[in-house]
Amino acid sequence: MQLYDKDLLSVQEVRELVDKAKTAQEELSAKSQKEVDVIVKSIAYAGVRNAKRLAKMAHEETGFGVEADKVIKNVFASNGVYEHVKDMKTIGELGWD
Repeated sequence: MQLYDKDLLSVQEVRELVDKAKTAQEELSAKSQKEVDVIVKSIAYAGVRNAKRLAKMAHEETGFGVEADKVIKNVFASNGVYEHVKDMKTIGELGWD
């Protein structure tokens, strides 16, 4: 069946994306700390590598802000945050009180 109503199509797309996210979360929950660290590092570096392209896309889509400022924000959000969290434990018991 083909949907022609954009609202219904959006709802269906969200449902499909949520199903994919649940599957990904289940797969990620089985990963070791080392595996998660590699994934997080790869995501951060991809954000830095694509900071300019993503800034341009965001500016074109929304019409808001300054593209150069968005590049800086993307690099900070990718690399700066990664540098802050890279040594944090995220798997298993994180602490004990």
